Amino acid sequence: MRSALGLEESQIMEKRSYKFGLSSLHLIFGDITTSDARGLVSSDDYQLTMGGGVSAALYRAAGEALLIDVAKKAPASLGDVVVTTAGALSAEHIFHIITIGRKRNEKPTITVVEEATSKCLELLSGLGLDSIAFPAIGTGVARYSTEDVAVKMAKVISEFLKKDDTQQFQM
Repeated sequence: MRSALGLEESQIMEKRSYKFGLSSLHLIFGDITTSDARGLVSSDDYQLTMGGGVSAALYRAAGEALLIDVAKKAPASLGDVVVTTAGALSAEHIFHIITIGRKRNEKPTITVVEEATSKCLELLSGLGLDSIAFPAIGTGVARYSTEDVAVKMAKVISEFLKKDDTQQFQM
């Protein structure tokens, strides 16, 4: 049986769901590469190397077409959201959040998470997307605190969903 975001029930370690008007927020601990969300979020360094964590997993699943598309968009700046195709994945786009900049401590971590999450959400409608899957942004190689990231992302996403009750989104 598949969940709302396309994960096999056996791949889900934990799931919580919340309703906001017409939209739903699903907190799922699982493999983002198997999600059927139309947009997938990754975090990466400013050179978009896709060399670690979620970005490396997405690259392995998406194939060389993704790497070619990403190379055209590098370099980027800390906090940027770079949108590419999704290669062989079933998603339409990957939103690459730049969580590792040229210099350490260029910008406060939580500010990067908050602003980039908001940017991803703002891009959904313009790209014709109604679903997006976020990982815990920057909690791997960038070493952001999982708890801080979860709280900030939940706040930004819930505010977005409360604000727009005319469209239906799956997150």
